[in-house]
Amino acid sequence: MPYLDQLKKLRDELVTVDQQILELVAKRTAIAEDIGAIKKKWHLPIHDPEQELEVATRNLEFASRLGLVPELASALTTLLVKHAVLRQHACAATFADERYRILIIGGSGKMGTWLKDFLAARGHHISALDLPTTRIAAEDIATVEMIILATPAKVSGGYLDQLLQLNYQGTVFDIASVKAPLINAFQRCVAAKMKILSLHPLFGPKHASLTGLTMLVSPGYDDDDGARSRVLALFAGSGLEFHDVTIENHDHVMLAALNLPHLVNILFARMLHTFDEASLKLAKSSSFKKQLALARSVTQENPDLYLAIQTDHPGSKKLLSQLKENLAAIGKIIAQEDLQHFHSLMESARHLIDHLDQA
Repeated sequence: MPYLDQLKKLRDELVTVDQQILELVAKRTAIAEDIGAIKKKWHLPIHDPEQELEVATRNLEFASRLGLVPELASALTTLLVKHAVLRQHACAATFADERYRILIIGGSGKMGTWLKDFLAARGHHISALDLPTTRIAAEDIATVEMIILATPAKVSGGYLDQLLQLNYQGTVFDIASVKAPLINAFQRCVAAKMKILSLHPLFGPKHASLTGLTMLVSPGYDDDDGARSRVLALFAGSGLEFHDVTIENHDHVMLAALNLPHLVNILFARMLHTFDEASLKLAKSSSFKKQLALARSVTQENPDLYLAIQTDHPGSKKLLSQLKENLAAIGKIIAQEDLQHFHSLMESARHLIDHLDQA
């Protein structure tokens, strides 16, 4: 069959092109490492948001000239920048004056994998226990100085109790999005003076740069050597912003930060099914585009995690009721063509949002 020879020839060409692409990636990585060495010498920050934006914009322009879809250019740029940043952290590791032996429980999950790559690039020695791990053995923790729980909140409390029973002497922290299922175990660890705190990264594993992103810190027991300082030093120079919140108040904050926006965007995406495709393709308003972008980012995340954020949160049922009540109230204002109350609704919302922007 003549097409078989044609296919083989073209596929052989693809092999050559793929090799050339990887050789260029290796060359780019070497250049990024040289940049990392300069940053180390002159004590410059690894993350440079302006430069990363310039790279992204430039690559989109290149892609447009070459007739490539922007999504491909954005995805490739994100991977390249993420890899370059990790290599620069490894080269410019002024933060790694102390390198720890760290065990990540749940190391095969998305955030667990991200932590493994991020911390290994910073010179730490990483091992992992993958789920479903039901029991932690003494030999698993005998030589590690720090343990990270990258596990669902509903099982994290059980792991904390196991570490307490094993009399673990190192530093421990979790990264759960909801703290209610583990708070009792956390408080038992604090009472026993375990070196513990609770973190919540308000970002996912897809971000190439951490600059300007937020990590919430819920203090626990801090020993004289500074467990908090040791943990936060893991992320030094990354551009992360740290904000304290008590573990007791954490979940109330998350209702506004996660539960509400997730529900609103999932509802928006679900409502799109009630429209015909032709109408949606013509929906080019700025409001629609912005909302669509938000909904896209939410619906592309891990559904298991996003459902757990709703089901594990003790305030979810009340939030759903409040959503229904507020939607009914707005519907009533619209049905009655109540211009005065609609003005009041918009003005009140605008004042609150302006106030939050200034805070």
